[in-house]
Amino acid sequence: MTDANPKRVWWLVAAGLLVGGAVGAVAFRQPPEAKRPAVSGFTVSVVVATRDLPVGTNLDAETVAAGVETKTVPLEEAPPKYVAAGESLFGKRLGRAYRAGEVIHPDDLSVGNVSYLPPGQHMYSVNVACPVARAGLVEPGERVDVMATLRIGGQARTVVAFQDALVLAVDVSGGLPPVPTYSFAVSRKQALVLELARAKDAAFALAAVEAAPRPPQDLDATIDLLSDSPDDKPAAAVPPGLVLPEGAQAVALELPPTGLGGFIVPGGRVDVLATVRDGKKAKAFPILVNVLVVAVDALSEPKQGVTKLTVTFALNEPQAAVLALAKDRGCVLSPVLRNPAGGDKDDGYDIKKVAEVLGGLPSATAPLAPPPRAK
Repeated sequence: MTDANPKRVWWLVAAGLLVGGAVGAVAFRQPPEAKRPAVSGFTVSVVVATRDLPVGTNLDAETVAAGVETKTVPLEEAPPKYVAAGESLFGKRLGRAYRAGEVIHPDDLSVGNVSYLPPGQHMYSVNVACPVARAGLVEPGERVDVMATLRIGGQARTVVAFQDALVLAVDVSGGLPPVPTYSFAVSRKQALVLELARAKDAAFALAAVEAAPRPPQDLDATIDLLSDSPDDKPAAAVPPGLVLPEGAQAVALELPPTGLGGFIVPGGRVDVLATVRDGKKAKAFPILVNVLVVAVDALSEPKQGVTKLTVTFALNEPQAAVLALAKDRGCVLSPVLRNPAGGDKDDGYDIKKVAEVLGGLPSATAPLAPPPRAK
């Protein structure tokens, strides 16, 4: 057998390397990344807002056709609760505002008391932070009087800013504690009255409409009243947050969640009641009276409301000592909201007697261990 030509051998080796490299490049080239399929492979239909929808929107057929659409999404991308068909929105009302692209949540829909904006009227909204009157109890479709407290001629006065107002929507989604925003159906002149009152830093409250007949509101006279004293400044108020009066200290207290959770606000005043068992008898008595609230921290959970309420008070030294003593004695503490208009009586409250009563109760906490003896 004759020897192979060396040049021919090297040419075959080089050709084989080139072909093998090309095949390897084709074999190991990564394909373009494809969209990962849903894990379950299932899809669902969800209703999505196609434009911004304000709170209180009445979802009739025309509004649903123009404001929402149905989309198909993988089951894994759908929220835990959703509306599957636009037709199920008919006759309902939005309980909160929606941004374009948000999935409609069934818990934000309500039926009954759906109020439509009367022809020729407009919607005007105000914040009602006053923790008395009917704030928090009014529903759309009801009629109320809107009261405004402000300074006129250097004196604090309360006037009826809007008589027999039709409530269109109530929004309590803004912040903790919630400050309800009420939307009313108003004429242009009624809106002017409310705007003048708001410009003078009025505090708004709601009152039930009187059952007895009464003359219609003189809007021109109300506008003149609010316009004649432009130099009036709002009354000084305790700013929210940790702003303490002179000589006071901030003391935080965790309270059980109650229906007052949304009405205790910075600047308000409360009483604190204590309940404790002394032997076989239960005792209940006020330990703090007319104390100033300087901060509120409320933890809220969906479907449960306020689950934890921490209130910070401005207390002097005797008040702080009584509160610490009540906590040591295992007292159950509950707040009582005082009327901001005053008139509440303290019924002979004496903080020294409260301290004596608490001092006579057994401690509910383990005693402190004595310090170790020196060796």
